[in-house]
Amino acid sequence: MKRYLSRPEVAERIGVKPDTLNRYKLPEPDAQIGARQLGWLPETIDAWNASRPGRRGPVKREPIDGTSPIAGAFTGIDGRAEIITPATMENAGPA
Repeated sequence: MKRYLSRPEVAERIGVKPDTLNRYKLPEPDAQIGARQLGWLPETIDAWNASRPGRRGPVKREPIDGTSPIAGAFTGIDGRAEIITPATMENAGPA
């Protein structure tokens, strides 16, 4: 038997509050029960979430000198390498 996700379950799955879903254009539902109850398969939501704008995935880090777990290089959103050192972290201000 297939299990469909409700709106609150979709919100939990992608890590947002249920009211936040109103800001997103969700994929077409995989099922509709009655006039208002919609349902999505987990794989539908996972594929949509992975492909939606702003979902870059994890930051790629490479150690610079191996002495600091914070220091490293990563690829920015524009594809250019950016270097993070303890000194640049101090100058970055609050996160």
